[in-house]
Amino acid sequence: FSRDVNVQPQATERVDIRLQESSTSTSAIDATRSLTSTEVTNGSTVTVTVSATFESSIDNAKLVDTVTGEGISADNLTLTQSARAAFRAVTSDPQPAVDITWNSQLGGPLGSDSVTVEYEVQLPEDTPVGTTITFDGTVTNSATSETAGIDGDSSVEVVATTTPDTETVGGEDVPVEFTTTE
Repeated sequence: FSRDVNVQPQATERVDIRLQESSTSTSAIDATRSLTSTEVTNGSTVTVTVSATFESSIDNAKLVDTVTGEGISADNLTLTQSARAAFRAVTSDPQPAVDITWNSQLGGPLGSDSVTVEYEVQLPEDTPVGTTITFDGTVTNSATSETAGIDGDSSVEVVATTTPDTETVGGEDVPVEFTTTE
């Protein structure tokens, strides 16, 4: 954000100062999240891809993407791709999150102007239909302390229940692998 100051003398020797805020603020970081699906059945796995582009090649950066929703814990998140990070973890305090740091002093510099991180969220089998799982994250250029929110897909809704492969035998549901066909 920038400020323009206009000073205009008045006939009474007063000075009139007007501040104008410019809305031309731009970020040097572009971060986007995409999900393999935004409507799923309980028990499904959703792959989350976060891509970030910086204004120029950098070594030190941080990405944190928090996942919230009924039944979701750190045990439901699996980091699958983190591009040479010095520190990569799935944390749980206060909410489950993917936390990745690139740092030249720790032997894991980014050394690029872009990065892609991928992780999976396994929804519990007992997640009720109608549950919304939300994603909220940031990417930071540690050298400049500039932080940008992650745009793109931000939620998954459980729209149906996974039904196991069963067959009714004698009035009871029996898993298909325990039945025979004649």
